[in-house]
Amino acid sequence: MISNRFLQVLCCVALATALVACDDGETKPAPEDTSVADGTSADSTPDATNTETTTTPDVIDDTPCCTEPECAAQGMTCNATTCACEAITSDDCQSVDQVCDPALAQSAAWVCVDDGNGSGACRVSCTTAGGTDTCPTGSLCITEVGDAGYCEGSQCSGFFADDCTGTDEKCIPVGNGTNFCYPNGLGAVDTACTGLTDCGAGLLCVGGFCTAADCSALTNAQPCTGTDEQCSGWTIGDEPADLGTCIFVCDPWAASSGCAANEVCFPDMYTVGDGQCTPATPANTAQLGATCDNNTPATTCADGLLCIGGECMTLCDPNAAAGGPGSCGATEECGGLFITDDNGTPADTSDDTQIEIAFGSCQPAPVPCDAFTTSTACQATEWCMPDTRDAATGAMTGICAPTGTVNAGESCTAANCSDGNVCIGTGDNTAECFPACDPQSATTNLGACADSTDLCQTLTYTSGGDTDWGICYATCTPWTTPSGCDAAQWCAPEARATDGTWTGLCYDNGTGTVAEGDSCQTAECAAGSVCVGTSDTTSDCRTFCDPKATSGAGTCADSTRICDGFLADADWGLCSPGVAGAPLAEFATCPAGTEYEMCASTAMCLDLPGFTEGLQCIELCKTANGAFGTTNHPDCTRPTATCVQKFQTPTFGLCQ
Repeated sequence: MISNRFLQVLCCVALATALVACDDGETKPAPEDTSVADGTSADSTPDATNTETTTTPDVIDDTPCCTEPECAAQGMTCNATTCACEAITSDDCQSVDQVCDPALAQSAAWVCVDDGNGSGACRVSCTTAGGTDTCPTGSLCITEVGDAGYCEGSQCSGFFADDCTGTDEKCIPVGNGTNFCYPNGLGAVDTACTGLTDCGAGLLCVGGFCTAADCSALTNAQPCTGTDEQCSGWTIGDEPADLGTCIFVCDPWAASSGCAANEVCFPDMYTVGDGQCTPATPANTAQLGATCDNNTPATTCADGLLCIGGECMTLCDPNAAAGGPGSCGATEECGGLFITDDNGTPADTSDDTQIEIAFGSCQPAPVPCDAFTTSTACQATEWCMPDTRDAATGAMTGICAPTGTVNAGESCTAANCSDGNVCIGTGDNTAECFPACDPQSATTNLGACADSTDLCQTLTYTSGGDTDWGICYATCTPWTTPSGCDAAQWCAPEARATDGTWTGLCYDNGTGTVAEGDSCQTAECAAGSVCVGTSDTTSDCRTFCDPKATSGAGTCADSTRICDGFLADADWGLCSPGVAGAPLAEFATCPAGTEYEMCASTAMCLDLPGFTEGLQCIELCKTANGAFGTTNHPDCTRPTATCVQKFQTPTFGLCQ
């Protein structure tokens, strides 16, 4: 896939106990709609033989209106307007549970779910594309291979309500505020399980084992009854469930936590400052600083310690005062391990403003230093790795990092590069040492690239956002021979100057062999091309090109392809399939059925009432190359054309 060059950052993944929510393949019946509509009618008729208008009295029809179950028994559907049973037609679905014919077409908003007996029930259509359920809360999007998705409502009110109508069933939350009835399994407490139907009555499959639910974590409908107990909630994927286990609340940082003599207080991952009593493990003997792998008691950390990165570390409270309970030593800091939502709405642990650190581990505090200077606070075996820029002074601050032995251009691991170099992932599970640099530094200053022809390129974190510093890339001239790169590298286009000349960056050829146009995954494409997603499930390799080139360097080698300049927010483009006959002239008629397909490097087939005469090839303009309202826009071939905003996006418009 297209990706920015990025700085690989080691992230700590929080493991949360999750309620397994697997579909056992059985389509659950939906509850019947028991609502009954009232039916009335009235008539007012003028008398044509008299000069006065006479009005007949309102006549009240007390005949009860039809119901869906009543009409379904006759193979018909209930018309709520006439209150009469009528034959099913292709566009009948207008309400949930309405009877329908699964063999007939429905509108895009509805799905007729086959009941297996020649009839069906109307359901609202839905999708889970992109990982989002489009059904309203209280219903779940059911998708089956080859069929459209449909919203299925709850079949029961909750696990503790025990209101499933079938025998030997239990009510299980399945996500999006929805509960389904499932048959009880045979698994006893602590028996291994993989699905919702594995465990016996009163048990659920949690973390791979049959577990008894004690309480309602969200509604407190089933509260914990013990003193100092709280309900530790479970989750269905990322969604909290109204189920949990009653735990004894303790203080993980106090000298006397409140746990029994044979227990220890482990910090809670979801509630900052709380802990839960867990059985002590005196057999585990690995001490602070020892190597650990949790495979044997001797290599498993003792109580109060946690194995982090293969080393036993002390747990700590990130909110503790210096020298107080849960704090670290004077030369240490509490590095966060588990984050939790701070009860913001909506819950979102990806938002830094909504998270809290539940607990951490004591780690050596980084020593600050002045990056790209001759004077630092680092030891002889360390160097000052750049970190952040002081907004007031512009100076680059850093932290002291160990000096390794791997030089620039050589393969590396996380922290073994030599002084002044950093280990950066290059794709295909490889990494290389690059010289660190300051993008704002003059070429003669410290922080500039040693080779004046190199470019100091700012990096982008995998978690988002750019670094304040960069790394030195060798520059080159794309689409020329020689390009200026080494034999084992290729020249990727980076930027076009105002005079039309290009600057590129040298990248290793890699091991990819997939040719242009063939399906791919990341890092599989041959040098000079990238893997581009063409849909949610498919990708193919596409080569770089110059959208402005009309012949020679930068054009697509395959004459059946066009240089699509709108696949990425960049000066360069990618050789992509175009409509038949492409490139087409501006305002040329496009082939039928090609709306939104590219007809030229910077043009798309569009049908815009009031702007086009049917489906025509319309030139697009990027606001990065000229704002809306710009006449003689560089992306428009007509000098008199103006870039106008016709879409909701602020990044491009149409040449008008």
